[in-house]
Amino acid sequence: QAERHEELARSANQRLASQPDDAQAVLAMAMAALSRDDAAARKQALQLAEACVEKQPNAAPCHYAQGVVLGVQALSEGMFKAARSAGTVRTALTTANELEPAWYPARRSLVEFYLLAPGMMGGSTAKAAELARAAPTPEQARALEARIAMQERRFDEALKLLMALPARLPPALTEDARNWAVQCAL
Repeated sequence: QAERHEELARSANQRLASQPDDAQAVLAMAMAALSRDDAAARKQALQLAEACVEKQPNAAPCHYAQGVVLGVQALSEGMFKAARSAGTVRTALTTANELEPAWYPARRSLVEFYLLAPGMMGGSTAKAAELARAAPTPEQARALEARIAMQERRFDEALKLLMALPARLPPALTEDARNWAVQCAL
């Protein structure tokens, strides 16, 4: 949360040295790799996530790490790679959301996938809206509905939804609401 990504990576490496299939450490490596915009770090994090998924098929952090890192890495390698990886990304994010439906980052990432992927790669605004409506809290649902409104260029509606959120929210939800409100205002 404090954006000390190098420290996060060091801590994750220490945990992985003593327990190679530590799902939280794999997730930490993925988040640190994504923050650095470094292809080599993303590839290493992706390998860790794939191994974690294999060893712990019921660990949502492993699936989430695989989905988000593969999505970013594939996009960085071009549209052909992104198209080939779309099914794996969608499956990983769907599995993470199914394993921990109340975990906001997994639900948000799956909504983002549906909004940003072209239809031929599995994208669907209708699926994103269904996922948003099924959120476990009204705050999550409202924020995700605002994100969908943004994608559809209904910025006034998105701002109203975001402004109606309570002042105290979990950190990931607070960050998204703040960033999305700024984007809508701009």
